[in-house]
Amino acid sequence: MNNYLFSGTEGLGILANAHIFDGIRDNYAPVTVPVGLFMGVPNDLFIASERELAVLNELGSPVDRLHGISDAGVDLVMLCTLEEILTGLNWEAIFDRHYVNPLKDEGPEGPWVYGISKALQEALKDVSSERIAGYAAQWADTDDWTVRDCELQNVVDILSRLIVLARKATDEGKRMFLWTALS
Repeated sequence: MNNYLFSGTEGLGILANAHIFDGIRDNYAPVTVPVGLFMGVPNDLFIASERELAVLNELGSPVDRLHGISDAGVDLVMLCTLEEILTGLNWEAIFDRHYVNPLKDEGPEGPWVYGISKALQEALKDVSSERIAGYAAQWADTDDWTVRDCELQNVVDILSRLIVLARKATDEGKRMFLWTALS
């Protein structure tokens, strides 16, 4: 198993033995997620080069073949909210600029692939460990999370995983993407 690969457990990706790019080993423990918290449409985050993205097909999530987070627990709306928190940009402008049209559209039930904005990837990459809890608290206090009755520690864990993925993508000259489907 690759050091950055996440695999789904109880609807949330689990990171195993991530190397945080400066040689420090950081281990994330499994997260207990309330039953039904992330039920619904699967949303997988992955990283890919332009070449890897071009050869993706409609057969299942790219997380099966590329580095990513299976059942990440976040959707486009939540990512826009996070970008607004991290960058100060307007939510509607973020959504309209980056997420109205998918990069790949395989039909009315998907799957669809959306490119995560470069601004969000950069902002995530630059979040220091000292700031994670504060940003997670801001994000957890939004409607995106309060309607799910989610504990702050779950949001901290998800944000931490997004940061690791953004750093890996940037270090490898790749971009982050969201894969989603109705079935």
